[in-house]
Amino acid sequence: MSEAFSIVVTDRNRHVRDLLQRELSAEGYQVSVAASGSEVLQVLERLDRVDLIVLDLDLVGTDRSGPAAEWNALLGAANKPPILVHTFWSDDLMAAGGILDQACALVEKSGDLEPLKRMIRRVLRQNISNRGNQR
Repeated sequence: MSEAFSIVVTDRNRHVRDLLQRELSAEGYQVSVAASGSEVLQVLERLDRVDLIVLDLDLVGTDRSGPAAEWNALLGAANKPPILVHTFWSDDLMAAGGILDQACALVEKSGDLEPLKRMIRRVLRQNISNRGNQR
């Protein structure tokens, strides 16, 4: 495959964004990062193609009190890329409702990035047939 998959990593924590960008870039992915819902939308507008969004629900929780319309716009977009939720388990997890309903996968955050990397590979493999239709 000559063209790398494009992934947008969202996380409120800059260190986590940097770590995931470094690790996923080393796996051969083109990685963009976003620290807010508005940044995710800006990245989606800027790039020709995004194959996957890795979304931290803490980021969504931060945005819920403010520009919730940004997340509604993302979730309502007909051609949105698959969303993989990467977050800590908590009692608040089910409060994420609409985003979890539309997520293609859920991976718990931990010090081991291998489960996340495996799930990313699985999701991209499942969606590879749609990739040609997005161009």
